[in-house]
Amino acid sequence: MSCEFIELSTGAKMPAIGLGTSQVQGEELRQMVKWAVDTGYRLFDCAAAYKNEDMIGDILKEIVDNGTLNREDLFVSSKLPANRHRPEVIRDACLQSMKALKVDYLDLYLIHVPMAVHHDAKWPPFTPDTQFEDIDYVDVWKVFDFALKTEDMKNIEALNKDYKLGNHSCSDHPNFPYKGPSDYQ
Repeated sequence: MSCEFIELSTGAKMPAIGLGTSQVQGEELRQMVKWAVDTGYRLFDCAAAYKNEDMIGDILKEIVDNGTLNREDLFVSSKLPANRHRPEVIRDACLQSMKALKVDYLDLYLIHVPMAVHHDAKWPPFTPDTQFEDIDYVDVWKVFDFALKTEDMKNIEALNKDYKLGNHSCSDHPNFPYKGPSDYQ
């Protein structure tokens, strides 16, 4: 499979097609990731919320250790959990994902959802009782920017929200309807 690339604002090239790893566990996950590598996938879309980063890390480490691919051939992304949006815990959340995924850096780190679930709340899922925190996302972005400079992450992105900082992604989601950039300026 040959893949097109998207150039990010940093100049990095991100594969246009990647493997989503949500809601997959166990042997099914192992077979799916190995099939994806054999088929030519290089982008692996992960998240702490999916509760499978440790297993994905084991699989990717095995692929690199056995010489199938080099780490530089992979594009590994993860996402900031909704209950970790407080600026003082963001870098720790990033480092936890890196440790679980067994990588020295993330190629892309995203804000998973554009709202901060209370830091003591279990997330996912959202429920009618979910409590939220008021977070200044400029402060969140400053921590992301710092982590970018320390090379814990190579690229930063906001998922499901249009930010004027760094790379930006506008996506529509049934639970987070996109009404246009004027809503967020």
